[in-house]
Amino acid sequence: TNGCTYVDTIIVVFEKYIAASFTIPTIQTSGCTPHSVTPVNTSASATTYTWGFGDGSPLIITSSATAPSHIYDTTGFYTVTLIASNSCNASNSSFSSITVSSSPIVNFTSSLVGKGCSPQNISFVNNSQLVSPTNNFSWDMGNGNTYVGSNPPMQSYGVGTYVIKLVAGNGCGSDSVSQTITIDSLPYALVSVSPLSGCSGMAVGGSALNFGFGTISSWYLDGFLVSSGDTLSTQVFTNTTDSIQNHIIRYDITNHCGSYDSLFTVEVHPEVQAILANTLTLICSGDSLLHQSISSGDSLSYFWSFGDGTTSTWAGPHNKIYNNQGVDSVVLKITGYCGVDSVKKIILIDSLPYATVSILPLEGCSPLIVSGTSTPYGNNTTSTWFRNSVSYFVGVNMPPTAFTNNGNLVILNTIRYNISNHCGSFDTTSIIKVHPKVLALMTPVNTTVCV
Repeated sequence: TNGCTYVDTIIVVFEKYIAASFTIPTIQTSGCTPHSVTPVNTSASATTYTWGFGDGSPLIITSSATAPSHIYDTTGFYTVTLIASNSCNASNSSFSSITVSSSPIVNFTSSLVGKGCSPQNISFVNNSQLVSPTNNFSWDMGNGNTYVGSNPPMQSYGVGTYVIKLVAGNGCGSDSVSQTITIDSLPYALVSVSPLSGCSGMAVGGSALNFGFGTISSWYLDGFLVSSGDTLSTQVFTNTTDSIQNHIIRYDITNHCGSYDSLFTVEVHPEVQAILANTLTLICSGDSLLHQSISSGDSLSYFWSFGDGTTSTWAGPHNKIYNNQGVDSVVLKITGYCGVDSVKKIILIDSLPYATVSILPLEGCSPLIVSGTSTPYGNNTTSTWFRNSVSYFVGVNMPPTAFTNNGNLVILNTIRYNISNHCGSFDTTSIIKVHPKVLALMTPVNTTVCV
């Protein structure tokens, strides 16, 4: 109205109705990890696109009509969702047939714990996953047997080491797993112990060649552990008795399957010793002695030799009478398992003692000097002189002895000689006559007379 003109412009945008839609290429609807999916966005009139891939990954919000690619690393079934929107409205769309697989996970267990013992029966349990088809398994049992299928029948194994292998597959590939098992046996050994028989002081050794796995070897003597390992340390055996002694050596080998024993009996023979029982070695003529063997040893034979020239092979005892004075003997020789030995005993034989005796003079005047001599016969004798029944001198010869008589009558004295030893004694007695000394004596009278 005033001649002026004002112009203003308003831009009006008219949004169309939105239809959210997308497709998944058929080849991408299933696959193996890592599996890539790229949807094809066919939505109309949208300005913002929110994509979800159903595996827990963050939503992808974009203004680009070109759909993002997504990689699935985990097997499963997934749903892809799309929210298409503009300033006026929004629209949803989803696709629920994404299948993601992976190569199979192959595993199995067995009933064997640790090592086995022959013959060992073992069962196997298939614990594999994602195998398709479900019986797509191949077993190699390591003992020459092979099987196709989920679980093989029970297997038997002898001694040795075996590798069991399981192979399985699916559309994504194959996998395999192997397990090694060891089968042992009851242990066994070839054992040698020697010598098994001998004499006191014998040394015994032993060795073993063992068969088995994880074995422990031990040696026992009469129930006591004396050595470990495959070699027996040298054992020395003595026997101080008079009979055979037996000892038991045991070799024991063990492992987790059990044990094996070998027993050996060692015979220890006593030393051969010729021994005579104690008897007198100094006797008298006419005495007897009983000779008896108390020798040690086994399997003994006897040979006796006596001083009178007689012999005997009888064990005894032997009774001998000794009549002749002098030196005699007895010899015993014995032979046994462990050798020969002998012993000799000397016997001294005495007789009753005797002596020739001279005592002079047997008569005379006071003072009378008398001497005595003797010649004794016998062993280990003692000579004793007695004067008037009183021991006077010990020795072979009596020294000169004075006998006096101060009276007027003849005095009778005795000298006795005695000789003795362990067999007895001998006596002889002599009478000594001692006359008084001659003395001229007068009776005193008056020696003065008258003429």
